[in-house]
Amino acid sequence: MSTPVEPLRLLLLAEEPAWAALLRECLAPMGSSAVLISAPSWESVSSLFDDNRSAVLLTIPQLQPAPGRCSLPTVLLLDHEPLTPPDGVSDWLVRDHLDPGMLRRCLRHVRERGVLENTLQRLAEQDPLTGIANRQGFQTLLTARLAENDGRGLALGHLDLDNFRYANDALGHQAGDRLILQVVARLKSQLEAGDQLARLGSDEFALLIDTRRAPQRAEWMAERISEALAEPYWVDGESLLIGSSLGIAHARAQAGADPLMWHAHIAMQQAKSTQ
Repeated sequence: MSTPVEPLRLLLLAEEPAWAALLRECLAPMGSSAVLISAPSWESVSSLFDDNRSAVLLTIPQLQPAPGRCSLPTVLLLDHEPLTPPDGVSDWLVRDHLDPGMLRRCLRHVRERGVLENTLQRLAEQDPLTGIANRQGFQTLLTARLAENDGRGLALGHLDLDNFRYANDALGHQAGDRLILQVVARLKSQLEAGDQLARLGSDEFALLIDTRRAPQRAEWMAERISEALAEPYWVDGESLLIGSSLGIAHARAQAGADPLMWHAHIAMQQAKSTQ
């Protein structure tokens, strides 16, 4: 049985009814593979479309969302050919040149470019070994999470593996990679909904902990993580013991990502110095 293909949703932001009429006429040969939806502004429908991979924004310049507000691929609708390529959009369409073939080529180009950009973005923000976020990806995630509730109800853990480099040098890098994968599996087993894990370096990790239900949850979680990581690891027939140092910092209202990461790093160093 074939899987139904989700139609491409085209969100139209245009005050003139003529744009909707022209686009519907050009979309007619595409049948049910695309659907046009009109809205007065991006803000009025952002919760329905944001981060939707099967959607494209078609907008006139006056209604184009501000930079960073809309994650959809954007096509600018223009009355005249621009002198220079418009900034911040995937493509543009000129009213007098618009026909079914032009629209079809534009949408194909925009979607292919979007897939490529999403892939490159994911690779840039993902640790290739473990598949979790890397430092760059975690910085983006942390900034977004802090903005959601003005920094309330979040704690950041900075974890450093003790003596990992010695084990890595003694057993080889491939064995070291297998050890890291076991560490990540143990860390993931301690996470709950709302928590996030990232790899900051070869033997450093960040844990974003949701403390809205219980302010002391971060400290409880730190104890469980330390116990879980202290259990022996089996790598290539060898039993290994590695320690860990974990520092916790609680987010403060209107504090940014960099200060929080710095405080968590200092807490980790303090934890390491007491061992």
